[in-house]
Amino acid sequence: MNRDFGIPIPRTERGLAIVVIVASALVLIGAYTMSGLWDIRPCSLCTYQRWVYVATFMVAVAAAVTHGGRTTTHGLLALVIVCFLVGVGIAVFHTGVEHHWWSSGEVCEGVMSGPLDITQLQQQLQNLKPSPPCDEVQWRFLGLFSFAEINIVLSLALAAWTGRGLAALRRA
Repeated sequence: MNRDFGIPIPRTERGLAIVVIVASALVLIGAYTMSGLWDIRPCSLCTYQRWVYVATFMVAVAAAVTHGGRTTTHGLLALVIVCFLVGVGIAVFHTGVEHHWWSSGEVCEGVMSGPLDITQLQQQLQNLKPSPPCDEVQWRFLGLFSFAEINIVLSLALAAWTGRGLAALRRA
């Protein structure tokens, strides 16, 4: 078993997919636990970053259970890498918004879903808990790094690790 980033690289496609499943699940559990324990509500961009881990989880599950052959499994694992890289892009964009390097535009504004009658509108307004602005950091690790900045490193590391694992499997 090879090692990369201190994490062993499995020798099978299924093993690689299972590690991605576990990593994605741990990130999601951590994000939702921290939100619940410290009452940190995610902004819109934080929510998009979480959806990336949902996507990597689901694609990795498909890679772990597929019987479509090595090409299909490798394609799904490559898609996992693309998902992680999309996560890097969202996290970089979010970091720029937090540092006021650029505006979030309409990404962080609430959007109503379709036409509503007056009763539905009243119900939505009564239950409305607006998400915090994307440019206000809710929490910093060691007072230095926001969740978005941590996610850049984490998503990039997971993409690189998965890519290294996939490359090793292709050589095998």
